[in-house]
Amino acid sequence: MSDLPDIDIAMWHPDLAQAPRVAAPPGYAIRGFRAGDEDTWVLLQSHDPFFVPTRATFAADMPGDAATLAERVLFLLDPASREIGTITAWRTRFRDAWMGQIHWVALVPAVQGRGLGHALLSAGCARLRHLGEREAMLATNIRRVAALGLYLRAGFVPQPQSAAEQAAWLTLLPRLRLPAATHGAVADALACWSDDREG
Repeated sequence: MSDLPDIDIAMWHPDLAQAPRVAAPPGYAIRGFRAGDEDTWVLLQSHDPFFVPTRATFAADMPGDAATLAERVLFLLDPASREIGTITAWRTRFRDAWMGQIHWVALVPAVQGRGLGHALLSAGCARLRHLGEREAMLATNIRRVAALGLYLRAGFVPQPQSAAEQAAWLTLLPRLRLPAATHGAVADALACWSDDREG
């Protein structure tokens, strides 16, 4: 959808207890970060059409000791034990509070469209719950249409910070083919933001 603007956006999940629980298919597994996984992480992220991070990006964005990284940086393995996806259950400050953060999500193109993204996101949310988080945010770009549909179905809602963001969401929303209830909840969230800004 090349007509969408290049706008970074935030989304928020108000209650991780309500996030869908989706198991990985039989034969697939989730494991934590291990020493030397920086190159694996960079390789998985290299398929991103908008921004390709490096080892320096990893070091700057996810500082921590080995135990922290093992707990928070997750990999999805296929039945041959090859890493095909990654997600990070981080922590950040958002809406004047500390909360969980879904961070650096990637799934190799060859396996996209099989429901594995739902399982990967579910694993990230589950790890945040395990770490004691009740809510979470994520940052992404309005052009990442497939990812936005995934996040919306999992209960994340838009958090526009400008009229341009709101307009981009309103342009995108009819194209996402969301369930009626999800579509209505997102439309209501966008309308409430507008009311708040104007009030």
